[in-house]
Amino acid sequence: MIVVLLLAFVAVGIASETAHNGAHSLRLPIRSRDSSTLGARDDPGYGNHPLRANATQKHYLSPYTVELAIGSPPQLVYPAIDLFANNVWVNPDCYAALSFEACCENGNYNPNASTSAMDQDCSDPWGFSTLYGDASGCYVVDDIEIVGVELGNIPVGVANASWAQTAGRLGLGFGCHTESDTVLDRLKFLGLIATRQFSIALGSANPSAGAPDDSTDAGVGLGELLFSGLNTRKYAGELQKLRSRPGPGGDSRYYVPLTSIGYSDPSNCQLFDAFPPPRRAFFDYTTIISYLPWEYLETITGFLPYVTYNLTEGVYQVPCYHRAQDASVDFSFDTLTIHVALRDFILEVDGICYLGAVQSTVDDEVILGQSFLRGAYTAFDVDEEAIYMAQYENCGDQFYFNIALYHDDDDALDNNNTFDYLDDSIKDFDEPL
Repeated sequence: MIVVLLLAFVAVGIASETAHNGAHSLRLPIRSRDSSTLGARDDPGYGNHPLRANATQKHYLSPYTVELAIGSPPQLVYPAIDLFANNVWVNPDCYAALSFEACCENGNYNPNASTSAMDQDCSDPWGFSTLYGDASGCYVVDDIEIVGVELGNIPVGVANASWAQTAGRLGLGFGCHTESDTVLDRLKFLGLIATRQFSIALGSANPSAGAPDDSTDAGVGLGELLFSGLNTRKYAGELQKLRSRPGPGGDSRYYVPLTSIGYSDPSNCQLFDAFPPPRRAFFDYTTIISYLPWEYLETITGFLPYVTYNLTEGVYQVPCYHRAQDASVDFSFDTLTIHVALRDFILEVDGICYLGAVQSTVDDEVILGQSFLRGAYTAFDVDEEAIYMAQYENCGDQFYFNIALYHDDDDALDNNNTFDYLDDSIKDFDEPL
């Protein structure tokens, strides 16, 4: 059962508090498990930062979740960040989830208990189905509050059936084209963000199964989502623009080419590179593991001694001492290489360690989940449908807000297609944009 949990789609999201002054920037401290107190904008602990939410895992294998308050009185639910949809949906079937406990901790929304909920409309149902899970249901229009900000009436999908879904979804609509009112659109309309851009840093070092849920270690289970801003001390080197494009056959998901894979162990003077056929790589913050074609898995397992394949469970078991090595699995996207530490790419559950990757159900497709994304800092420009990425590194905080990642004259991009200019000219949040 524990191994099966590794295959669960777990939400990558944000649990948060907030401060709000009606301007263009908010800073959100880490929300503790039992705290929902809202801070004041003039609190010295906040300061001039982009709309920010820090994330913690409630426990290992539990989702990262963004806190939404829906209805009147507010009901708290915790959906995942979804790059490939723009709707909000809640209430997955926990009995059909691969982690019942984690699913239950993500809350449940009851429209009948909300005085602001409009009648449920099933004339235009929503739904999705993938090889890794599905959900469907009807919409209810109700008040939504995110990080302490009231967004007003927004359609909320209420699931009446789902499979393998640990949490609902907060769609940020990357690559989606619709005229519906999304959370991202509403944040911009209300003047809370200047641009439809956001960046995500999950943080390094996933905790072991025995780690306390409320660990204060800044490198364990922490992450942040920034709307309309960058935290330049959460990555090393240049933030590089990747050549992203939509998937074939009308697939709205945007991918980047994964061109090679490698292994680095500086302490033992080992450095290996392999070049399987390039594959389309999609970033998915809703899964804790990654899905790779066979030739990529074969390459990675060849780097690590004593890897065994559990045929019954369909996962790779590895000796836990690998997590203590100062080594990494390296993913290359043309000129950009992301080094994912083994402590992040190998997952430990009840003293048994597993490779954070399984074989993809689609041979030419790569799904890069949390096991990869812990090593990367990513930024997404929804309007220009562009993806930026750099090596994750935690060196504190340095915020730039109201960032213009995209420029018509490409002044922000040097000859290596890297982003080396930060538009930090807007210092007064009350100044009209």
